[in-house]
Amino acid sequence: MKQRKKIRVKKEDFFTIPNILTYFRFLLVPVFMILYLYGFYYCRDSSISQKVFEWLGIASVILASLTDFIDGKIARKFNMITELGKAIDPLADKFMQLAIAVVVGITYFHYTSNWTMWVLIAVFVIKELSQFALIYITYYHGQYLNGAKWYGKISTFVFDVLMIACLMLPLFFNVEANKMIYNNWISVCSIIVICVLIFAWIMYILECRKLWRSGINNIPGNNSDNNKGGKDK
Repeated sequence: MKQRKKIRVKKEDFFTIPNILTYFRFLLVPVFMILYLYGFYYCRDSSISQKVFEWLGIASVILASLTDFIDGKIARKFNMITELGKAIDPLADKFMQLAIAVVVGITYFHYTSNWTMWVLIAVFVIKELSQFALIYITYYHGQYLNGAKWYGKISTFVFDVLMIACLMLPLFFNVEANKMIYNNWISVCSIIVICVLIFAWIMYILECRKLWRSGINNIPGNNSDNNKGGKDK
């Protein structure tokens, strides 16, 4: 039978510096949403107060990005890479991405009553959930995808750049006076992101299919790694 590596989370793994920084990034998700949306909905009588809260929300996104960079550096330099960290680090990134998309969707719908952003959010959620299911199925099959793939990195980069640009646009642009331009900009950005997400999604599925068809059992620590084709004995 194929022997899958058992993932063990040690008690001390919960208290490593990289993982604590990741917990902090999870906390920054609601902080960002509360600050930005509070400024957007409850400070509209004062443009200065509105922009202060919205900028504070964006600052929390920037802080999350910095801690993401720092915790990775610390984990690699001081050998603090853990199975728990491998699981929760990308999860924190996805929650922040989803939060950004939801906030952009809320503000965009407020100005234009356009549902394009909600289509993007639906594609994002379905993609991430299906990829999680694929990870489980692939692991159960005796295989795993080692490291981030180029198409995943491109997808993340395009998503982050365009969605953050959409988030910041109302801070530099009079949306009320130029709703048509704002609507066209958000719509184009949304369509680009949707296309890139679908492309990465398809590539991910093809990569998993390639692994399954190879029959190679590539899970580290598996005693059957050397079996030809990874077939059961």
